[in-house]
This record gives sequence, C-alpha cells and structure tokens, in this order.
Amino acid sequence: MRTPKIFRPNNNIFNLFKDMVSNYENKTILDFGGNHGNLIKSSDGKILPEYYTCLDINQEPLDLLPSNIKSIYWNRYHPTYNSSGKMIDLPEIGKYDIVFANSVFTHMSLDEILFCIQKLYKVTNNIYFTYVDNKNVKFFEELKSYVPPIKLTHEQIANLSKNKINYVINHEMIYYDYPEVWPSDWHNMWTVIDTDYFTKTIRYILSNVNITTGKTIGFNWMHINVPNISWGINPAIGY
Repeated sequence: MRTPKIFRPNNNIFNLFKDMVSNYENKTILDFGGNHGNLIKSSDGKILPEYYTCLDINQEPLDLLPSNIKSIYWNRYHPTYNSSGKMIDLPEIGKYDIVFANSVFTHMSLDEILFCIQKLYKVTNNIYFTYVDNKNVKFFEELKSYVPPIKLTHEQIANLSKNKINYVINHEMIYYDYPEVWPSDWHNMWTVIDTDYFTKTIRYILSNVNITTGKTIGFNWMHINVPNISWGINPAIGY
C-alpha cells in the first residue's frame, strides 16, 4: 500500500478559486478532493466554516482539519492516493451550491472523471474543476523545474496536442489508453485531455448543462452549470 499524500497548504488555491468562481459568499461549498482543507485554509477567513465541507479519499489528511470543519471520507480506490480503497459509490453527501475540485481530475482516468462528474451533477448545479488541456505546453514545460521534474522532451510535450487524451506516467512515459493494472513502480499520473473532446463527452452523458472553460495559474478550468436548480442549504435557517 502506498502512503497517502498529504499536500502542504497552497496559498494560490483560493486565488485560483476566485478566478473561477465569481460569487461564493454565503454559498455552500464542497471541496472535492480537498485534502486537509486546502481551499478554506488558503482563503484566510474569506470562506466561513459553516458553508464549507471537505471531501477526500484519505482519512489521514481529513484528521488534520480543525474540529469546526465538516468533512466526508470516501474510501474510493485510486492507484496512487488510496490503493487500499474500494470501487464504491459516492455516499450520501447532501446538496451544495458549489463543488470545487482542484487538481483532482488531473490524476484520474477519463472513465473515473466522468463517473465523478455524473455523481456530482446530482448534488450541485455548479461544478468547477481544473484539468490540463493537451495544447497546454507551458504547463508541462514549467514542470521541468519541479521536484520530481517532468522528464519528457520538448518534442514529446508538443506531441501531446496530437492526441485527444494522454496519460503521463511517472513524469516520463506517455500512454494513450489508461492501463488496466498499474505496475508497482508507477507512482503518479497526469491526465491530459483535449478541451473540445472533453466538453463533447460531458454533454453526451449529461443533459441540459452549460459548460464554460478557461485558464488560470497554469491549469485549464471548466465550469459545468446545471440551470434552474437551487441546492444550497443556508446554515443560518437550516434549509
């Protein structure tokens, strides 16, 4: 079993969130894959605990949350982040005005991404998430200075744009199909998807949605809006 990854607080997350979400005040927010409350911790008090819930597939980072922060543990299998998990359905998690997933779908197979989106579609009318477009060459070039660095050549990075979907394994290998079994020496994966292909696939599985895309702080982002639904629960009045 691989050790669960607990990421350090990232002060850019709230800035990224604000770039994507123009109106979040007094809105209930589900931080999907939120680790140990990265979004609310980086907000410096601008997101209030009574409106915030953190969901993650690892219990360990959730245990680091302050006692006044609501959390949901989903023991869903992931080859890197929860290799002991199970292929279980999303539990009952309530309804939310906003679901935010930062650098979560960037590490999933396309099938798993679509599974999660279909589930979240039923609990909110606003899903915001980051992803990496296959033409976002700058993102991978910048990862050459990270630890561990991306080992892809400039030519390999440029060639990502030729395929609708790419899986970059261990920062050095490119696969076009998601592997059925992960070898033990595979430690991480970046998922790279063509935006047009991505939006068409989502529209195929979801009806009556509006989709907006953009780019911020290196990542690409997407907003899936389900119109004419009001999910939010006002903590002050209970409904």
